[in-house]
Amino acid sequence: MKKILGIMLLFFVSCSSLSHMAHSSTKSERIDLLSKSIVVKMLTPVHSQKENYEEGVVYIYTFNDGGNIIFYEGALMQFDVDSYKPSAIVNKKGHTIYVGKENNRCWRKDVCKGVQFYYYNVPTENKEKYDMLFDSIKIINIKIK
Repeated sequence: MKKILGIMLLFFVSCSSLSHMAHSSTKSERIDLLSKSIVVKMLTPVHSQKENYEEGVVYIYTFNDGGNIIFYEGALMQFDVDSYKPSAIVNKKGHTIYVGKENNRCWRKDVCKGVQFYYYNVPTENKEKYDMLFDSIKIINIKIK
């Protein structure tokens, strides 16, 4: 009887791990903004939305864990996360990173080469995953013909 319970417990733990790992899958994605493209190893979003307006373009992604990502290039746009008070600011070669917590959830704002990208409302246990995603970002100039 103990062996059967042990095997069943092992099976259920494995299934819950696989389910969690499935959410963590990433794929390389190219996001075209105005004058730049972003290449990122993106998690699979629950919802995505693109907004073009006179002064820019915004991509917004929502994920199963409640986290959100914004990619933005343009002018005259403010997001709630812009008003958050950072606990740390890191400057390195024209790339500024602001990080902090708001309502016990993690957030990060990166400003680099005229592009801004944010994550917010991220559970603390998933912060490292989102940081790895942002650290993988490559910004490419778009050649306009």
